[in-house]
Amino acid sequence: MFKAVYWLVFQFGVFAPVVALIETLYEGRVEVLNYLRLVSMLSCMWGLQTFIRAARDEPSVQKYKLSRKFAALQASVLVVNIATAVVSRAGVDGYSDPYTPKVMSEMWTRFIVCLLIPIFTLMAWSAFSKDELPDPAADLHLELHTQTHTH
Repeated sequence: MFKAVYWLVFQFGVFAPVVALIETLYEGRVEVLNYLRLVSMLSCMWGLQTFIRAARDEPSVQKYKLSRKFAALQASVLVVNIATAVVSRAGVDGYSDPYTPKVMSEMWTRFIVCLLIPIFTLMAWSAFSKDELPDPAADLHLELHTQTHTH
């Protein structure tokens, strides 16, 4: 089961750059790629969610509140991909040179994302606590202690 979940997550890291390259080479004319990328991303998110649910009862993992962190990440990635698919499918009217329909679609997608960034920021800010961060003073002390004993 773990290998299946691993491959669900891993495939997006390989597939997404390949899709981006194909979109660049063909200047976005391969419309089915948006849908394939969305399916790939949703499969990745499902794999991550499965992993988090399996690990949530593990005491060493519970202290990190992974569900909240993942929800913040998942919401931002999901909205960006859905916005891209919807805007590119719906098309954009009212364009003129040099602003092609592709440029206008990208602009509207980015505009939607910019409107939603404050929400994602608040979600991420509330999911991560300063107690989880390493103590820089402790790291500095360890580094100084190591340097004085090696010289």
